[in-house]
Amino acid sequence: MVEKEEKKGAKSDEETAALAAADLETLTISNAEEIIEDDDDDKDPDLFKPPPPREDCPICMLPLPSEHGTLMYRVCCGAVLCAACFEESKRVIEKTNVKKRKKKLPLLEFCCPFCREPMDESHEKAIIRLRKRIELNDVVAHHCLAQSYLGGSDGFPKDQRKAFELFLRATELGSLHAPVIVAECFGEGRGVNMDAAKEKHYLKVAAKRGDMLGRYYLGKFEWHGGNKSLAMKHWQISAAAGHDGSLHRIKEGFMNGFVTKDEYAHALRAHQKVRNDAQSEERERYAAIHLSG
Repeated sequence: MVEKEEKKGAKSDEETAALAAADLETLTISNAEEIIEDDDDDKDPDLFKPPPPREDCPICMLPLPSEHGTLMYRVCCGAVLCAACFEESKRVIEKTNVKKRKKKLPLLEFCCPFCREPMDESHEKAIIRLRKRIELNDVVAHHCLAQSYLGGSDGFPKDQRKAFELFLRATELGSLHAPVIVAECFGEGRGVNMDAAKEKHYLKVAAKRGDMLGRYYLGKFEWHGGNKSLAMKHWQISAAAGHDGSLHRIKEGFMNGFVTKDEYAHALRAHQKVRNDAQSEERERYAAIHLSG
């Protein structure tokens, strides 16, 4: 009797998810309008340091890729995996289940490759877990929630201001990829007033943390501002860290006399080494299926 009364009073997943979503709606973010003091690039000792090493995928132990669409966040445990490992896990389970079906054996469940939590969760459970990750100040959870508000996806309304504030909070928590989006918001007036000084500031934050896309955009910012030598300096760093667009810019710089032959050769060798060190059969398979075209 007691057990039945407890079940009757318990909230359903749908009700709990609705409460979790409401809490996320009212999430308070720190002041987004703080004044950014302009800093001199030539006097910033950290801006041109070599980028910090990338974190490894906890499954394949290779450096996490930096290209768009190559990472997978698991809200069940907060792990960030390379998408290739996630898809490979699914592929292996599907292949195994084909054999099990023929033998009429119990099938394997799809589960998180890292924590082994079953992946047949409902949307409501995913919202509840996301709220828990937000409460733990999970950097990537803030980033994912910001993406949902930015595009109006995953059951959240489209709200550029809310998205901007969440990207800013992720930046404050140490996110690698959020600063460049904050910079884009300031540059395009998405959810905040346009401000070129703040755009450049957050591009610098991204570059210092090792986001090569942020470094690439910082180079473009300097190039369009007339500081071509400084732009090439940024692109040399990001090209050597494996960024394709930056390598192309260095090639153009060499052809137009902004970069020496030795500088171009160094960037080319370093770029290829980074690519080789992060390559695997699984990543090649994933790229052929999901990233081609």
